[in-house]
Amino acid sequence: MFSKQLEYSYLMYMYLKENPEKYIYSDDIIEKTDVPKRWGRMLLSNMVSKGLIISKKGRGFMFVEKEMSFWEFYVLTEETSKNQSGNFNQIITDKNEKRYQSILLKIGMKVQNEMMNIKI
Repeated sequence: MFSKQLEYSYLMYMYLKENPEKYIYSDDIIEKTDVPKRWGRMLLSNMVSKGLIISKKGRGFMFVEKEMSFWEFYVLTEETSKNQSGNFNQIITDKNEKRYQSILLKIGMKVQNEMMNIKI
């Protein structure tokens, strides 16, 4: 249901949150969280650009203290989440397709509400 991008970002974010007192090098974060190197650096940079964490050249990455729901984290880390909202606007003609899409929409809304209630 959720992407590896979200999973890996969450693991690294929580590692930084558990170690907020210092900057940590990307290789150390990647090693401690078992995130593949090819993903790790890219996702860390993405989190910096979204303001979730900070970085200083030569010092590494550091946690930024802020209150945030899992939904907010999801929206910031999932680049594809912007495109997903448009998928519900397609024209559906078949009765069963409409029903299926309605079910998926209801499930999605419940999941979104739960994600908004989870603080990270």
